[in-house]
Amino acid sequence: MIHHLSFPHGVSVNDFIPSELSSVHYASVDDAVRMIKKIGPSCTLAKTDVRSAFRIIPVHPTDYYLLGMHWKGKYYIDGCLPMGLASSCRTFENAQYGYGMGSSKQTKHTTYYTHFG
Repeated sequence: MIHHLSFPHGVSVNDFIPSELSSVHYASVDDAVRMIKKIGPSCTLAKTDVRSAFRIIPVHPTDYYLLGMHWKGKYYIDGCLPMGLASSCRTFENAQYGYGMGSSKQTKHTTYYTHFG
């Protein structure tokens, strides 16, 4: 089942999410290469495979009503960040540091994402 969070236009869930809460700038491979060159031989690389990234982040219960739907006489509520929610990418970016996937303040870092289905 697909829950279209950008419909109906003008009154959808995504229409009420400010752009500052939904804009994300991802690093490119070139950004990572520049940082590796700058740091030099002491550079350490790490890779983390985060499958279904948004699905590991729960939605606060007070927001369930925004992600619920009624279909064929039953109610369904998405308890995790869904694909298609305008703020999901930004929320994941911010949360990854809380989950220990980011770096400490003493570390220079860049994050590069790829998605393989």
